Amino acid sequence: EWQPVLIIPRVAGFTKEQLAIAAYLQPLHSQLCAIAVQVLWKADQLIRALCAALNSGDLIVAATMARSLIETSASFGCESNALTMLWKERKSKPAPDLDSISDFHRDALNVIGQILFGTKLKRDEEPGTGIERTNIVTFVKKAGKLSEQPGILRLYDLLCDTVHPSVGSN
Repeated sequence: EWQPVLIIPRVAGFTKEQLAIAAYLQPLHSQLCAIAVQVLWKADQLIRALCAALNSGDLIVAATMARSLIETSASFGCESNALTMLWKERKSKPAPDLDSISDFHRDALNVIGQILFGTKLKRDEEPGTGIERTNIVTFVKKAGKLSEQPGILRLYDLLCDTVHPSVGSN
């Protein structure tokens, strides 16, 4: 079985090993960039809908968009933080070898798998993709702990109550 061969040119100021690590992690970096662009696109759509709803006085729709923005921000922030912690842990160790970079790559792909393929949709009691998505309230609680601003969970609960079909939301 042939392994792919990577020919790395010499670049002044970098060792062969540093360039090999960069080449190995480049596809992971590209995935992370694509995820960030997708999340920004979603946030842009939610913000535009929120502004339109507020401008037209549609407060329930505005609350729904604000709630969705909190969910999007909480999940992206928590998952970005998880990747940051993985990277900081990797960097705190001695110079990388193939095993430590491979371990980091595997752990990062687990987080990315949750982002890209996690779902609540079930098929035969199992998620359709095989990866169950983390509950959004878990993300909102984690985001509240990461945030310097208190009351995120309280605000989220208020928005949830506003959009739910209960008498209390009226």
